[in-house]
Amino acid sequence: RVRLNGQSVTVHLQAESGMGKSKLISEFLATPLSSSAPYILRGRCFERESVPYKGLDGVIDSLSSQLRHLSDLEVGAILPRDVTSLSLLFPVLTQIPAVSNQRKRAATGLDPQEMRQRGVAALRELFARLGDRHPLIVIIDDFQWADPDSARLLNELMSEPDGPMLMLIVAFRPETDTRAALLTLRSSLATSRRDIETIELGPLRD
Repeated sequence: RVRLNGQSVTVHLQAESGMGKSKLISEFLATPLSSSAPYILRGRCFERESVPYKGLDGVIDSLSSQLRHLSDLEVGAILPRDVTSLSLLFPVLTQIPAVSNQRKRAATGLDPQEMRQRGVAALRELFARLGDRHPLIVIIDDFQWADPDSARLLNELMSEPDGPMLMLIVAFRPETDTRAALLTLRSSLATSRRDIETIELGPLRD
């Protein structure tokens, strides 16, 4: 059993299709983690999808959907200072009224790389504020279909020092564990100080 303890934790869940990855995740989420309910952001990668940061696209969609159910006051308390850069990185967040209200004209004179860095920093700040209030769990299914840019963004998001307190669960098929996105994600994990848990599921038994 893996419990949140104020530390960032990465879990790699590796199993063939149909071996019970989703069931294991559901059973874990049904287990009480602390006195407060966890904030769960879950997404899935699709092989034929072609969007920027496709590995995180579903997670940000989940985040946007959940924040739209909060009041402007509640959302405002967790939004990062640089809302504009964050919304440029993930435009779906502009569907949140509080984001649209605070979004300012994009800064001029910044190259795309600098705008990206500012957007990632804003996402780190947002996740950190979420994690300060509730246990934060980010789940990405079928990560074998993710792109290297998504893996690099995840590495930056969770990098030390002062990374957000969260549990990242990455599920993928074992026959695809040498794909570029997984290799990029693992290259950072190998040199980081984060706790890493690897779970491999074998054939299901009655």
